[in-house]
Amino acid sequence: MMLSSKHIRTKNVIRVKVAFAGVALLLACGYWSAASAIPAFARRYGTSCTTCHVVIPKLNYFGNAFKMNGYRVPPKDQAFVKQPDLKLGDPEWKEVWPKGFWPGAIPGNVPVAIRVDGDVFFNPGADISSDFDFPREVEVLAGGNAGDGFSYFLELAVEYDEIVLERAFAQFDQIIGSTLLNIKVGRYELAAVPFSRISRRLTASDFMTSDFRAVAGGFNFRERQQGIELWGAKSAIGGGGLRYGVGIVNGSGANRDNNSAKDLYYRLSYKVGGFGVAGSTGGAAATRFRQTNNWQDDSFRIGTFGYSGKGLLATGDNRFDRFGFDVDFWYGNLNIFGVLMHGRELRNTEQGFAFNTFFVETNYVFLPWVVGVLRYDHAGQPGQDIRRFVPGIVLAFRANVRFVNEAEIYLDSSGDSLVRTRLDFVF
Repeated sequence: MMLSSKHIRTKNVIRVKVAFAGVALLLACGYWSAASAIPAFARRYGTSCTTCHVVIPKLNYFGNAFKMNGYRVPPKDQAFVKQPDLKLGDPEWKEVWPKGFWPGAIPGNVPVAIRVDGDVFFNPGADISSDFDFPREVEVLAGGNAGDGFSYFLELAVEYDEIVLERAFAQFDQIIGSTLLNIKVGRYELAAVPFSRISRRLTASDFMTSDFRAVAGGFNFRERQQGIELWGAKSAIGGGGLRYGVGIVNGSGANRDNNSAKDLYYRLSYKVGGFGVAGSTGGAAATRFRQTNNWQDDSFRIGTFGYSGKGLLATGDNRFDRFGFDVDFWYGNLNIFGVLMHGRELRNTEQGFAFNTFFVETNYVFLPWVVGVLRYDHAGQPGQDIRRFVPGIVLAFRANVRFVNEAEIYLDSSGDSLVRTRLDFVF
């Protein structure tokens, strides 16, 4: 699809992934890992990580709108930019397109951040009951814009002696002149993921709906995928609004595809109240970032998602699907959210079966730098039933540094209970 001067809007970058923040203390012992954020965005706009995050990495309402605008401040970001882009052509070239190049831009400074993580944990049920493992991983994170209508993101991890490309995607933004139509291409986290483990999860332990595999070597939402995604967002008058996403992916995670079939997925949600999903509508344009109570967004959102695919297991082909609903409620300092997901595995065999998994989590902001967490996870299928509580507390030592103390408490011996402490930092 061609981009014309009428079909592209002008906006620039802020930071959406920045440093993690938090210190935690709940049980004692622990795990320390690093933030999945991009201080390059904070440097570009001369603002704090807390402009876009409740506590790193959890995005607040403004951070989500920033992400929906292709890593740009909505609706116009010129007043916020502190490190201007290097222009690749004068604006007048727009008038002669397509007989000349559309003028682009590159960041004025290298848009790169470094993340480091390590962990310490205590697990009395394991062969090795305690472990110091830091630094465990070093990540290079990069993201930004290349002028109007184009953005990008990169996450490259070095773990022990292995180099892994976690994410790398390009995005064609605001194709029809609004946030309602965008295209993402590359390796990315799916829009179908009920709640992002990258930009929503405060704990070291993963959401059960992301981490659970019903069959060995089978699908889970934790894996990044390679493919193409069509997505969009539209703010409603008075706040909230619509978000959607549909895509087609290999279905083999970060690996090359092992079969010719492709997987399909979708996401649809609607938010009532609060800040507009793609930015506020109406009123005078702001010229300063909000720095107080920016975690408060009284609103309610409900969504649905689905995924259908084919995997190649050691025992043969596996046709599977996932379907579910999620809710997200914010009121004052309280945020309650959860997912109910139904799945089917081995649909093309006599061994086919169904399963259900869900979680519900409560976050409460006691102070701007102190957030309490309590989650209950459950996954059940024939012959297996996992039930787990995850209590924790997060304290932001700095805006880009956090400590988290948490516990994983499994009921009925459905797993090994443990405690861990995490230190996250990014720069």
